[in-house]
Amino acid sequence: MAGLILIAGVATIQLGDEKPLKDVERSQLLIGALTENINSFDGTIPKHSKVLFLNDPFDASSYHPLWVVQLRFKDPDVVVERKAAPDPATKYDLVVDYIDTVPRIYR
Repeated sequence: MAGLILIAGVATIQLGDEKPLKDVERSQLLIGALTENINSFDGTIPKHSKVLFLNDPFDASSYHPLWVVQLRFKDPDVVVERKAAPDPATKYDLVVDYIDTVPRIYR
């Protein structure tokens, strides 16, 4: 009986759609690149800061940019905006600009 369950599980895995796995791999690479770059940022930002992400490659519904910033700066109240262009009337404490899929961090 256990062998039958194992065979059914293997068949399900092998017959499954590969697209979700590719999406997970891509998002993991993006999270890794963001985490590495934001951790190399040698500085702090004030509590309740406003951080701008320009042209980020994450899915529009993704919370990964917010979570990475919250964890890095230990601030659950940080505000993360994701836009294609900055709002000239808004002051940001940190800007993360993406060139291709590589984040660049500016103060």
